[in-house]
Amino acid sequence: MKSRLILCVASLVIILSGCREIGPLGLDYTAVNENLFDTTYIAATVDNPQDRIVLLEEFTGVQCVICPKAHKESARIIEENPGKVIGVAIHSGFFAKGYSGISKQKFKIKEGEAIEAMIKGLGTNGIVGYPTGMINRKGFPDEVIYKLTQWAVHVDEELLIAPDVNMSISGSLDKNNLTVRVELHFINNSTEDNYISVMILEDSIIDPQLGKLDTPGLGGIDTFYVHNNVLRDMLTPYNGFKIKHTLVPGRVVIQEFFFGDLPKEWNLNNCRIVAFVNRFKNDLEVLQAVQMDLN
Repeated sequence: MKSRLILCVASLVIILSGCREIGPLGLDYTAVNENLFDTTYIAATVDNPQDRIVLLEEFTGVQCVICPKAHKESARIIEENPGKVIGVAIHSGFFAKGYSGISKQKFKIKEGEAIEAMIKGLGTNGIVGYPTGMINRKGFPDEVIYKLTQWAVHVDEELLIAPDVNMSISGSLDKNNLTVRVELHFINNSTEDNYISVMILEDSIIDPQLGKLDTPGLGGIDTFYVHNNVLRDMLTPYNGFKIKHTLVPGRVVIQEFFFGDLPKEWNLNNCRIVAFVNRFKNDLEVLQAVQMDLN
């Protein structure tokens, strides 16, 4: 289905205890580098910072009875900060397994599992219970995984910080093949490695979910539940595409990414492209994020 990425899973260990979970360990993913348009230069002037856009990633699952409460909270935060917060629902772990015979969609993907394992590999406590999430993959001060009651506070904190890089994306569809161009304008020096990630999300998917949106934590399986912000796939490796250039004020990086043969079961009218750039340190802090509709 995908022409960009070849993923190799070395091992997967899931340890469950009641409604608590330790994510997969020992994952080894190898990506095939098939660059398209790729250029860089130093601009004569340095841009003024854009408004900050915050990335809110929640780890969720269709068999997590409390997760509708988190879906409701992330929707509230996004609605109260129009254009300033991007939500991503990562279905990973045991609770993301679909219901046999009634689930029509497969939300659990290898990239989501790998992201969860990567966070665990940072030396944090990892995913120890659902629902949980990350705000710009940043530690406040050290732990990057937070309960939903803490999301709004950290989103507000991040919105006050000017980004170190300005970011824009554009995309084109040729039949069922997608090309996305990411453009970065660096404002400040960065001595750490920076990575670009590009995701495909889908909204308004009707499929079963344990629990009710109106009464989170209660009720049986809602077969008409509306799932939003679902991470469908990625145009980059799960941990991003490494920027190889020296990052100084005025550095412009333009990079294209390709995804071949978009699945027919996706409703492209409900899909979005999300891109972000992060630096690699203890918490993979996201410097800026951006999104656009696929169609």
